[in-house]
Amino acid sequence: MEPDLRCYHHPEREAVNQCDCCGDYLCDECVQSFKGEYVCCKCFKWRTDEEKWGETRKNIALSVWPVLLFVVTLLGWIVVFVCAYSFIGH
Repeated sequence: MEPDLRCYHHPEREAVNQCDCCGDYLCDECVQSFKGEYVCCKCFKWRTDEEKWGETRKNIALSVWPVLLFVVTLLGWIVVFVCAYSFIGH
């Protein structure tokens, strides 16, 4: 890093790294490591929130499939019984 670069959040401090996500220059206190990248606090929060939401979406999708399968099976049996009843009843 060039010696005249200053931290985005603390202008009185010298920057030691740059956020790999947004490009802000960061001091020792502000820089965070996330999966091999150096990020600032706002990008760290954004990345971790994005990961949590991705896991939530995956869990929702996994929980919907059994319910959908049950509903489709139930509708199938209803159709079978209605057809059988109408065929036998007439």
